Amino acid sequence: MYVFESSRPVVSPLFFNRREELNFLLSSVKEVENSRGVSVLIVGSRRMGKTSLIREFLRLCEEKNVNVNFIVFSFSMVSDYETLVKELKNFLHSKVYNPLRKVKETFREVLETVKVNWKYLKFEPKPKDVIEILRNYMRSVAKYSEMNPTILIVDEFQRVQEIEEFSWILKGLIDEYPTFSFILTGSEYSLIKKAIGSKAGLFGVFTKTIHLTPIDEKECLNFLRKRYVEGGFNFDLEALKEIVKLSGGHPWILQKIGERTLRYGKEITIEVVRKAAEEIKEEVFDLLTRNYYDLDDGEKNVLAILPSTPKKIAMELNITPTMVHIILRNLIMKGFVKKEERGRYNYLNPYVESFCKGLPTVPLRERGKKIYEIVLQKLKEYKVADSKILSNATGFSKRTIQASIQYLRKKGYKIVTEKKGGKYRYIYQGLAKKGNNRFLRR
Repeated sequence: MYVFESSRPVVSPLFFNRREELNFLLSSVKEVENSRGVSVLIVGSRRMGKTSLIREFLRLCEEKNVNVNFIVFSFSMVSDYETLVKELKNFLHSKVYNPLRKVKETFREVLETVKVNWKYLKFEPKPKDVIEILRNYMRSVAKYSEMNPTILIVDEFQRVQEIEEFSWILKGLIDEYPTFSFILTGSEYSLIKKAIGSKAGLFGVFTKTIHLTPIDEKECLNFLRKRYVEGGFNFDLEALKEIVKLSGGHPWILQKIGERTLRYGKEITIEVVRKAAEEIKEEVFDLLTRNYYDLDDGEKNVLAILPSTPKKIAMELNITPTMVHIILRNLIMKGFVKKEERGRYNYLNPYVESFCKGLPTVPLRERGKKIYEIVLQKLKEYKVADSKILSNATGFSKRTIQASIQYLRKKGYKIVTEKKGGKYRYIYQGLAKKGNNRFLRR
């Protein structure tokens, strides 16, 4: 019997909490059963429990005997279109069209019914053919969903090559087939943006976006108590609280610490917990390193000056309070930050604090300049520049550049925004005349 499990996705009883998310997914199944299409995006940092959520959802669907076909595959194993086409072909045959899956017609007859070209199943595709073949296979799934409720589930979808093209394939199917339903999960925000950004195919199409964040203390304590009791272990309540504190509610870290404590015998004390936590530090740092590279410069700058309040962060980094709140919200979703009492923000857990404090100071502080001063220096050099040019020159994100421009205008610098060739660029015109604070913005 497994008391804890950290090496692979889990289902109940090792899966815990996430009731709100599961209830929504189950209600979505009812929509699909009633011939209404749904599209759901599940996002969260690595090891936050996305795949486990999907597995628990599928377990409950099987338990409830829902009348829906599921096509499930993960891009953690399928990393290119050629492999994806082969996998999808297998799914079409074994999961959707197989007579054992309540389909009485032969495979060829079904393919003809849904207008899938038979030739696509008889040869190995060349790279240039793959996109069109993929579109054809996915269209067959969408067409099939008109007759039989079907949900396509793609885990870690951000890993697919040419993710923008993949997003437009999905968009086209949504428009053409109202019953087409899918659930996507993803962890690398920088890549996900390519599929769901304002200029991408999946912008604004999702029925719901589920953000998986760390689990609250009460739920974590209940889970730990049940697991240790079921495993026949004795424990101190303070030891359980220490596990929650050290993990910050991150489900994988919590399971990892719990798993390691079992090596010390049947008595789980606070000393045992701390020893176990120290032993897994390197593994946790490996995880944090991968997640850290998915942060933008603004988020890294904020991490460098925590703990703090939004007001102090805005003053120190010279960015707007609105921008600070956006960054902090993103850092909470990415598993780096938590909100404390009185509007104070701090690192999620001691691992994150130790990791961030051990990093080199950000360029902003090395140069001894404020962000807006660096942006102003580059603007004076270029005279005319867009956000991309300034971002490349300073190392700051485009959002940070835009916030700095707004701040410079408030300080009396005349910076005109001009649209040329479909892009916006900034024109530096020096300090405004005294008493004239009305700048051209179009």
